Amino acid sequence: MAEIVIDHVSKRFAGGGWAVRKVTFTVKDGEFFILVGPSGCGKSTLLHMIVGLEDITEGEIRLDGQRINELDPKDRNMAMVFQSYALYPHMTVRENIAFPLRLAKLPRSEIKRRVDEAAGILQLGALLDRKPSDLSGGQRQRVAMGRAIVRRPQVFLLDEPLSNLDARLRVQMRTEIAALQRRLGITTIYVTHDQTEAMVLGDRVALLRSGEVQQIGTPKQLYETPRNEFVAGFIGSPAMNFLHAEIGDDNLLLLPMGPCPLPASFPLDRLDHRNVVVGIRPEHFHLPGAAPPASPVFSAEIILAEWLGADLYLHVQPVPSHPGAREAPLLIEPETGKPGVVLIVRVPPDLRLGRGDRMELAYDAAKIHLFDADTGESFLRNH
Repeated sequence: MAEIVIDHVSKRFAGGGWAVRKVTFTVKDGEFFILVGPSGCGKSTLLHMIVGLEDITEGEIRLDGQRINELDPKDRNMAMVFQSYALYPHMTVRENIAFPLRLAKLPRSEIKRRVDEAAGILQLGALLDRKPSDLSGGQRQRVAMGRAIVRRPQVFLLDEPLSNLDARLRVQMRTEIAALQRRLGITTIYVTHDQTEAMVLGDRVALLRSGEVQQIGTPKQLYETPRNEFVAGFIGSPAMNFLHAEIGDDNLLLLPMGPCPLPASFPLDRLDHRNVVVGIRPEHFHLPGAAPPASPVFSAEIILAEWLGADLYLHVQPVPSHPGAREAPLLIEPETGKPGVVLIVRVPPDLRLGRGDRMELAYDAAKIHLFDADTGESFLRNH
């Protein structure tokens, strides 16, 4: 068993700035847990505190109920895989994998057995006598994983392990890492800035911003019920569209595309002002004939088309044509830098329209998100 409890953990640097502040969560035994967030949000610092490479300013870390704040890294029974792989260039693959076992002074026969077992799991058998300089990036990553596996740790810690690989290899390696973690059943904490990796790999995900946890949940929970505007904008690709809106006297949302009925779950009793931020994901736009019943329809002009084979994303500018439509520009048009509302919408990939064309679009009003314009908190977080 390997349950990790992070209890109000903080890290303050000598200059006085907080890298991590009051972080609390529990990683369950055997769970694949993701720490995700933008660069500088504190996720790697938190990982280093868990493994013992950084001191803790405040709070407590417990492994299976035992406080480990003061334990040396070698005494925590954790294995870490670094972004740089940290392989010894003068050693062969076999020697790199065996190195932690040699330090532990295991018998030679046991070292050989464990190395061969790890090499078999990671398909490294034919590469055991090569040096790291003779390996591809993906092969080096497997060697780094093998060196962690042979130790038989209670916990795997992975710090941006795929960031040095090209896009195609990243997809392959994240599949292999997920399969390996399921096979071994080892509690794993994985740090990444890539929200796609977080969504694909994680049983649960903790999204950090400026050293503080914004939300913890399954990928589906973060995607469908984001706690605030930051979570909503970070999770999902392309990102959610955000529009400032007013709530009219008739409780209709006044959007650049025209009026829209408020979702039935909107808590009017919690509203102390009439300004909100509306979030709409690209996939919740439709061609009018394919939209859910009673979906609001509006006209738009295409300013950019991104065809990705299976998907077509259009950058469109609404053309105000409905009573109640807001004329005021709310966003920045990416090409000209001039003010203007620009939406990213997903449409069928065989749609034969392009830049400069006008079209009709609809959006599913039941799927919109509403955020407090002042705090960024979701009004619908509990729906």
